[in-house]
Amino acid sequence: MRFPHAVAALGLVVLTSCAGSLASTPGGTGSPSEVPVRDGSRFAAMNAGGAERPAHQGGCPDPAQFDTTTLARSLIMVGVSGDTTEIPAWLGADGTPGSGAFVIDGEDGLSSGSFAALAREPNSPLIAVDYEGGLVSRHAFQFSEAPSAAEQAAQSTPSQVRELAAAKGRAMRSVGVNTDFAPVVDLNLGSPIVGSRSFGSEPDQVIAYAGAFAAGLHDAGVLPVLKHFPGHGSAAGDSHQGLPTTDSWDQLRSRDLLPYRSLLAQPGPWAVMVGHLHVPGLSSDGELPTSLDPATYRVLRDDLHFTGPAITDDLADMRAVTDRMSTPEAVVRAIAAGADQALLAEPDNYQAAVAALADWGAADVGHRQRMLEAARRLATVLPCGRN
Repeated sequence: MRFPHAVAALGLVVLTSCAGSLASTPGGTGSPSEVPVRDGSRFAAMNAGGAERPAHQGGCPDPAQFDTTTLARSLIMVGVSGDTTEIPAWLGADGTPGSGAFVIDGEDGLSSGSFAALAREPNSPLIAVDYEGGLVSRHAFQFSEAPSAAEQAAQSTPSQVRELAAAKGRAMRSVGVNTDFAPVVDLNLGSPIVGSRSFGSEPDQVIAYAGAFAAGLHDAGVLPVLKHFPGHGSAAGDSHQGLPTTDSWDQLRSRDLLPYRSLLAQPGPWAVMVGHLHVPGLSSDGELPTSLDPATYRVLRDDLHFTGPAITDDLADMRAVTDRMSTPEAVVRAIAAGADQALLAEPDNYQAAVAALADWGAADVGHRQRMLEAARRLATVLPCGRN
């Protein structure tokens, strides 16, 4: 998601890391074997207070029964402010399947319980925050600060990181949040917008610590979203400012993909966030970001055999995308390429994007089938589908 300087530019709260927030072991460089084996069955459907509850009777609604507009709406996650206590009806407050909600900033809505109430609805959408620790610690007023990923890896064992993430996840669940855009699994390979957000430069260390963070979120019933596929660590630029180029695909495949390959083989559920990158040797077009490129999604499905949902990074306010096309066009291109949910961090173009995607789906039976495939993948991680 958004990188530190972009967060500041939006007027959001940017917090420095606090090493004292996590019990530390000097030089804690735990190996992957230190990460406790996670039992996927423990990821139970939970209410906003964190108590287990039965799965929604009958599971999720069948998206094949949705009209095209409802289907389109369900495939777009839109940014909303936590400062409002009024949940828009299109987020599912009217009882119909809603789009995902990315709670960007604000305090009142989270504290008032309005999102917690939405989370208790049978057809609750994904309700997400962007909380990594360190510079990207949104809603720290609610969840408290945490060290950066780099500090976690340097000062703590994987077991301690798991405990930290579980505590943060329980705090998220208490206010209705069920999804976190974390952990970062990018390797720290010199990209100016990765840095301390990465758990390290070596795949084994990232696997150990990102896996521990994800396991802690799972323990609390929060969906982890691994990012930024297929690997932002070597990209010299910033996708907020333009389309950055990474190392060659041969290098990414043998290095940056290792954390994804290892973690996604473990019990889930998982989601993956796809970044806006140009990867020489993978990208089919030098002007087409990986988030909009079918080649990217073929790697997820055919190489990594990932069956969960792929979510784009923000399509509304990143010049890697907006310099090339409108937001509604980008949403359609993303879903057509193989994404299962398009992220718009601001709501300005949401209705136009829904209309564009609905028109695309109505124009061809194959397009609607692609949308149904995406909706069914999303259902596996929605609260109603977490059996």
